[in-house]
Amino acid sequence: MATTDIPGLVFTSHKFGPHSLQEVGVWESGEAKSSGYWAIFIHGGAWRDRSNTFRDFIPSIKHMIQDQDKSSSIRGFMSLDYRLSDGTETPPVQHPDHIDDIAAGLSLLHEKYCLKDNYVLIGHSAGATLAFQLLMGVTSPQVTVSPPLPVAIIGISGIYDLVGINDRHDGNYAGFITSAFGSNQGDWQNASPAKFTGDFHENWPGDRLTILAHSQEDSLVDTPEADALQANLQRCKSPVHIVGNLRGEHDFVWQDGSQIAELVFDTLLKLPRLL
Repeated sequence: MATTDIPGLVFTSHKFGPHSLQEVGVWESGEAKSSGYWAIFIHGGAWRDRSNTFRDFIPSIKHMIQDQDKSSSIRGFMSLDYRLSDGTETPPVQHPDHIDDIAAGLSLLHEKYCLKDNYVLIGHSAGATLAFQLLMGVTSPQVTVSPPLPVAIIGISGIYDLVGINDRHDGNYAGFITSAFGSNQGDWQNASPAKFTGDFHENWPGDRLTILAHSQEDSLVDTPEADALQANLQRCKSPVHIVGNLRGEHDFVWQDGSQIAELVFDTLLKLPRLL
């Protein structure tokens, strides 16, 4: 098991369900802050890769805590795991199980840490999909408790149009998409943030921030994904900022961590300081 240790921070793990992947990690300063923003991460991995875990946030956290001035408004760090559609579960894990877990994990964090307009939600790849699905109301009917929504969302190399990305990759993504969402492409459309027919701004009112970031060197998730979600957010009159100058391949962004750290710092500069 990979380490969760980060020098200078205290780690706590919380379970939000009986499954081994229904877990969230929390890193705080030894002298816990009573103000500031939480930075909360949702990992990717095509809804199926068990090598992607809540620990994927650790490289970014390490970069953030190195700059004490820029990280002074960060209260702490959280990272969510969720059940995966890797074919090992009976019954199979499929949408909306993943987003149900994200909602359950955030609800637990709200209970323990008083989440409100005090957290930035960061998602990479499928994690970015989940971050925006949180705004779409696509959880199961039995999910009766909705967590407070973030003050900002940073979507990094996100999958936002399941049909579109599969078509552009000559059907080669159908396997993992079918595992996660079933074989009906109408269900793929309904789960895709770029195809959401509701109103993002109505579901997420107030002065919110959306950042869509991607790398031109990413061979797995292409620029049209961010373009499609940008267009849908603009349809809803929801402000969106595009950062198209990330560098490196798809997984390099989280493996290196420095670019995610800078995205978080830039986002915090746009938010009011919490006292």
